Amino acid sequence: MKSFFKNKKNLPEKVISKQERRIRTVCISNSVTFEMQAEETFKKSFDARSDIEMAFVQSADNEIFSHFEEKNFFDFWDNGLTVLKKYQADVLLFLNFDEANVKIYFQTPKMYQRFDIPFFSAMNHLSLPLSYFEQHALPEQISALIRGILIALTYIKEESFEKKLSEILDLLSKTKTPDGIKAENLASVFNFLVLLYVANNRQALSEKETKLLLGLMQTAFKNTKPDDTIMLGNLNAALGQVYTRAAFFEKANTPLLLEYALKSIRKARKYFNRYVFVYDYGRLSLVLSELYFKLYTLGDDNQTLRDAILCLKQARQIFTLSGQPFLWALIEDKLAKCLSLLSAKSNNKEIAYLAVESLKGKQKVYSKDYAPDMWAQTELEIGAIYDHLGQKLKDRSLLEEAFECYGRAYDIFAQLKQAPKEKELEKMMLRLKDALDRLDD
Repeated sequence: MKSFFKNKKNLPEKVISKQERRIRTVCISNSVTFEMQAEETFKKSFDARSDIEMAFVQSADNEIFSHFEEKNFFDFWDNGLTVLKKYQADVLLFLNFDEANVKIYFQTPKMYQRFDIPFFSAMNHLSLPLSYFEQHALPEQISALIRGILIALTYIKEESFEKKLSEILDLLSKTKTPDGIKAENLASVFNFLVLLYVANNRQALSEKETKLLLGLMQTAFKNTKPDDTIMLGNLNAALGQVYTRAAFFEKANTPLLLEYALKSIRKARKYFNRYVFVYDYGRLSLVLSELYFKLYTLGDDNQTLRDAILCLKQARQIFTLSGQPFLWALIEDKLAKCLSLLSAKSNNKEIAYLAVESLKGKQKVYSKDYAPDMWAQTELEIGAIYDHLGQKLKDRSLLEEAFECYGRAYDIFAQLKQAPKEKELEKMMLRLKDALDRLDD
């Protein structure tokens, strides 16, 4: 197994053509008894697929997932990261066998940090009958569903991935639920099917698609026990994402659907306790902030802007500079945007300073040495906050701060020979100098 991905370990991704790219998937189970049969079943189901490279770990690595029910979220998450790193895999599949079913968990290294894929919880699982792993291959619909999940989780913006996902959904929409699926499996199967539709419709869901997915969600909720909080959390998160996509269909009642989305995501976040499922809570806080901000752009309501700010601050407490620096920088950037808008509307100097503080936080990640162009652009944005408020309040100290920021940004862009930015800043600095001169009159 150790040599499974070894040949590609040090091969730059750009060297691998789009046609050759395969999803490197490593599987671990909690049962020695069923492990070999599961491996055989997966081999029959996926070996013919040129886009999936799959193998089972049959070593001491299995021990880190033993006594699964006793582990907390971070044990589970960190153990998964250890395996992913060791085998240079794109996705980890953990198969948790019990007396009647197999729960399959999916993990990728950055699943909580990506905004180009739907929200997937590492605690989300696909529940399948144990009998499926006592036969030679999985039903076609189930193997297609798993393949779709792998594609959605490792999405790369290229035609082949999008085409494959569309083909999988086309197959699944034309076939019935496979024999053997019990009521207790339906919720997880339909949950993942809905997420594949969300992944495949990145901009909007049509009215027809929305009705189909809401019907699936209704069945999933009916087949979920009231005390299964993790499944209820995942279902509400999926439902919220359906409403969000539906909101941007051309004939949709966008504000109403966004309110439905907010309600569902808030419910999901309650089920994912912030002290137990920390990353889920943080990621859903980011989803909420996006929804609140979208509502703000539609109605110009200051309260929705404040709600977006609160959610961003909650996410920032979880995704930290030391732990997830690039996501933390993105949160700081979004927070600065919301705070600067609120400051501009209220002419509030203190809020403006908070916006500037967030942008300076972003510069800790995208430093002058690491990313000089991004550092300079951020410095320009800091100057713009000082500039806008200084003009409105006729505040010399703010305008002088803006002038200094523009000057520092100009120096970097000049070094980088970015002539358009140089000209833009020259005009801004001349305008600002005139404004300062008028204050002297």
